[in-house]
Amino acid sequence: MADNVISDSGNSLGPTFATDNISAGGADVHYPLIKLAFGALNSVTVVAADAGLPVNIISAIPLALSGSVLAAITGTVNISGTPTVSIVSFGAAVAISGSVLAAVTGTVNISGTAAVVGTVNISGTATVDGRVGLVARSSGAADTGRFINTLTNTFVIKAASGVLYGIQAFNLSTAPVFVKLYDLATTPVVGTSTPKKVLMCPGGATTSVGGGFVWNFPIGITCSAGISIGLATGNAGLLDGTATGPGSAEVVVNVDFF
Repeated sequence: MADNVISDSGNSLGPTFATDNISAGGADVHYPLIKLAFGALNSVTVVAADAGLPVNIISAIPLALSGSVLAAITGTVNISGTPTVSIVSFGAAVAISGSVLAAVTGTVNISGTAAVVGTVNISGTATVDGRVGLVARSSGAADTGRFINTLTNTFVIKAASGVLYGIQAFNLSTAPVFVKLYDLATTPVVGTSTPKKVLMCPGGATTSVGGGFVWNFPIGITCSAGISIGLATGNAGLLDGTATGPGSAEVVVNVDFF
């Protein structure tokens, strides 16, 4: 027999209902074909690829992963609330590759091995019970620059926004030298420009001994305009007044920045 059936009201033929006619055990059976739809009263939206059936989750659903699990996420993941991920097998691995933005506003608990390749931003509380491995990046590392005061006592490290991670200064004179950090993209004017930070590089007992310091900023110091440095000596140099610079070729400064 053919698919579909026509209703019969007794006096006239009614509408046609879509069915799938299947022969089983010598009999023809019509199975209704149903199209899902949803909506408020007197309105309807047919379920399609771009209009999925709405689902409301009214209670927490635990997710337990056991064995070897590979979760490849290539889009954007936004997590809110208090999600908990439990990996039953300690040897199981959850690998996230690609550019991933994880906006976490609750608590995430990971027990096992989590291998993350890409970028993950977490705002909230993250508790990791297991092993965490860090892999060095081959790109995006900090730059370094070396500056010697042969012709000038002011230097532009980076003429754009940057982050300062470390300064190593060495002084061959017997008098201390003040190394001044400026948030400027242009050459600073020592005594006029306002420094962001001032560091003292001690002198040595003699010019053949010298002095110096190594200062690291693991978190980094942000300079929104640029990174510049200036050298000054004496009390005026300490107090940001008009300052005299050190003698030529007496100071070398290494700067680590991004």
